[in-house]
Amino acid sequence: MVSEPSSGASDASSTSDEEPVPAPSTSVLQTVNIRSHVLVVLDLDVSNYSQWRCSFESVLGKFGLEAHVQEPPALDLRTAEWRRADHCVVNWLHNSIAKNVFDVVYKPRASAFTVWSDIEGVFRDNAVQRSVYLETEFRSINQGDMTITQYTAKLKQLADGLRDIHMPVSEPSQVLNLLRGLNTKFRSLRASIADRNPPHTFMTARSYLLLAELQMQHDAKAEAGEALYAGTGSSSGTSDTTGQPRPKGRGKRRGRGGGAPPGGAPSTPGGGAGAGHDGQPRPPAPWGYNPWTGFVQAWPFPFRAPGAGVLGPRPPFQAQQAMTAQHLLPALPPASPRDQSTGAWDNREQASSDLVLVVEFDQLELACA
Repeated sequence: MVSEPSSGASDASSTSDEEPVPAPSTSVLQTVNIRSHVLVVLDLDVSNYSQWRCSFESVLGKFGLEAHVQEPPALDLRTAEWRRADHCVVNWLHNSIAKNVFDVVYKPRASAFTVWSDIEGVFRDNAVQRSVYLETEFRSINQGDMTITQYTAKLKQLADGLRDIHMPVSEPSQVLNLLRGLNTKFRSLRASIADRNPPHTFMTARSYLLLAELQMQHDAKAEAGEALYAGTGSSSGTSDTTGQPRPKGRGKRRGRGGGAPPGGAPSTPGGGAGAGHDGQPRPPAPWGYNPWTGFVQAWPFPFRAPGAGVLGPRPPFQAQQAMTAQHLLPALPPASPRDQSTGAWDNREQASSDLVLVVEFDQLELACA
């Protein structure tokens, strides 16, 4: 049985024995839209140099143009075909970077190697100083209100920035830093991820946390649904305050006084004890309740027969009305109803009689309202 060579040996042999890919003709290169091959636009504000470089190097390798940015030939060896291809690469570089990067690296009649080197210098100069700030941000970031996807993407971006300036972060350090900044709701998962053997990589730990986050979201929705069902169930119960189930068929109310109770028992307008909806004796109505008028009055009022006029018959004299009238009347001295000498009526007696009538009329209107 023949054993297969290790991946390291195969990679080394393929690298050493690799032949350069012949570049296509410039007529083909001139039709290439670089934005359809490199989807990342290099921007100073986004710090996506590693992503952009990875995509651009892939395009250069696909067309066999790596030499234009790595080891350009001497000036006497640059043919017209090579110069046309180099101009195509320069055009690709200019069309895949943002305006803020273009303003820094722009040089007239610059070669692809020059533009490539200037772009690399913009993002990799002052590596030691930049590594201090990136390392501080990387070690102090917390999840906060970010999702696991957003949180891990931010950590990955910072780790890539450190790798671009030749300060790579190891896998175990990335995993431990990931666990350090997690929310407290993932507290129970930290020990299981950190103590795993073999240890988690950054990507496997991310997948583990994504699954846990999905389960938490599902449980939260289930608990919210149960709480809503419990709230609606308690408010829409079919039992009354005595614990007995309410009857389903209720008689419709007729008018303001309600319909006749089941069993043919007449209802008592004066507040008597009739039969209720459930067949039980109805408790007596409070004193002074008139079911025909729908309100409670302080004294009983007789029912007005039809055809008795707008105001109805004159109500009998009530003690309350007499007391009210007496309190309202001013103290008048006694006088004879008529002056014998002049034959005129006494005006004070007439005013007292009119005041009593006004008070009684107002009380009658109030009772009929």
